[in-house]
Amino acid sequence: MNHIRGLTLLGGGTLCFGLFLACGSYEDPGFNSKEQHLEKGQLVDAPIRENSLFKKHNLPTGTWKVWGQIPLAESWEKPLEVSVVEDDDEPDQGDHVASNEPMVMIDEKGTVYSAKFSDDELALITRVLEAEGLQNGRVGDDGGIEPNHDEDAPKAWAHGTDNRSVLGLNEYPISSSGDAVLYQRIGQVGSGCSGTLVGTPETDYYYLTAAHCIFSDAGNYTAPKFYPRRDSCQNKLGSSLSSCDTKPYGEWTSGGAYTYEYFVENCSSSDDNYGDTCASYDIAIVRVSKPSGESFPGAFGFGSYSNSFIKDRTNYIRGYPNCGQDGDPDDSGGCASPTSVCRNNTLYGASGDMGDTYNSGRRSKFGIDISRGQSGSGIYLNDGGNHRVFAVLAAENTGCFDGCNQIRPNHGARITSTFYGYMLAFMGI
Repeated sequence: MNHIRGLTLLGGGTLCFGLFLACGSYEDPGFNSKEQHLEKGQLVDAPIRENSLFKKHNLPTGTWKVWGQIPLAESWEKPLEVSVVEDDDEPDQGDHVASNEPMVMIDEKGTVYSAKFSDDELALITRVLEAEGLQNGRVGDDGGIEPNHDEDAPKAWAHGTDNRSVLGLNEYPISSSGDAVLYQRIGQVGSGCSGTLVGTPETDYYYLTAAHCIFSDAGNYTAPKFYPRRDSCQNKLGSSLSSCDTKPYGEWTSGGAYTYEYFVENCSSSDDNYGDTCASYDIAIVRVSKPSGESFPGAFGFGSYSNSFIKDRTNYIRGYPNCGQDGDPDDSGGCASPTSVCRNNTLYGASGDMGDTYNSGRRSKFGIDISRGQSGSGIYLNDGGNHRVFAVLAAENTGCFDGCNQIRPNHGARITSTFYGYMLAFMGI
């Protein structure tokens, strides 16, 4: 599993893959640097789109400055690899984190802008855009109904007994009802990470993933492709399914992305020391373009929740593990207890509760089974019948691991109240 002391990123041996640039007829409908010469620290206008909710409601646009330039990755550029230690810099914050931390937006040309709203501005934006329902899930073009699954899978720390279930098209064909509706909203990011469609308004589409999934080893912005409900089109024995589309919703093109300034500055290349603090900031929302003629599979809701709300609730993780690496669902030579042939490019999932021992305001540690390739998977819960993402899978801890059946906590980067507000702003602007 290419274990290194501390945390292992779970994007796989080819982390942040599918390093294709946003090109062709697509342009990010948000901000871009155009052809003008921009200086670091230069004030710029906010990236207001003509059909934006910011214009509709005359919302404050905050302060935008040029932060810098990130090179764009070439196809299959060497992926991000990190050498890390557990830094333990982040204290147990309970439900509290610093308010209004700096955020950055990366446009499709690699120009990075810092965005800053005052607390009052962010509170107003949040209130107005919540009324627009951006934080709620969206029904897909086929008009699905929300399932209400509450599986009773055993809780286990990763790499003991593997409790992941195969959730491929063989098990859950495309449907307008039941759990299949949710799984159609989860996709593969590039060829080695995972992501979740969230809170999609009528004019644009977005997915949540881990921030490290959109950077290469050199720290370049990769703008990876997104494949909703990607599948191997195989049965449990590895035989091909007839009349099965491996990309049932096509190939979606990534544009601009929004994440923490801290992550871009301290965690986004192999020269950085990715530790506990980086894992806490390892979350990004990416604007993505739906291919012409393809249907929209729907989107999850999202939210910022307190520890007391998350505690002891069933939490679900679904993503795309990389087959052939230590810890995959068919890890017959490693720690897992395989039950079938591992299927590449196929959705797997497990569930459990977080408890309250390892939760901080920005990060959660948990024992739900995962492996490389599931980086960026949305961690979601059932909130009164609505399924909402509250964190993304960032990394797993290898520092305390001495055997297959010992505690091996995994790390999720939570949607804090600040990130929640900036998510709404990014989607509405």
